[in-house]
Amino acid sequence: MRKLFLSVTALLLLTAYAKADVSGKWSGSAELKTPDGDSQVVRVSAEFKQQGQSVNGTAGKEGEDQYPIEKGVVESSKLSFEFTAPEEDEASGKRTYTVRLNVVSEARLEGEFEFTTNGTKVTGKLTLARAK
Repeated sequence: MRKLFLSVTALLLLTAYAKADVSGKWSGSAELKTPDGDSQVVRVSAEFKQQGQSVNGTAGKEGEDQYPIEKGVVESSKLSFEFTAPEEDEASGKRTYTVRLNVVSEARLEGEFEFTTNGTKVTGKLTLARAK
């Protein structure tokens, strides 16, 4: 009986995370290694507006311009989206970031992001906490 109770409790918790609403303000850090091998940590922020599985809003460096989220989707306990920001060092003048996050709890998202700069793919870790 106890095993059944624990199994049902675990299933309910997983279902709650799968249906977690990511709407709201978030802040955290992005950690990456630059193409020349240097490590860099950047403070970031985002504001999500979730409607069903669709997510829109903005994302970017904390305290700087925020850029519209594109292709935002929550599936199960995973959030993915893209945003495009201006970048002077790019020939096109802009850079598209792809973000994939796991909903760890109602107050924490963890995952990775990637972008391409001058033909080199760069990946990093991203951690966000719900702003209070």
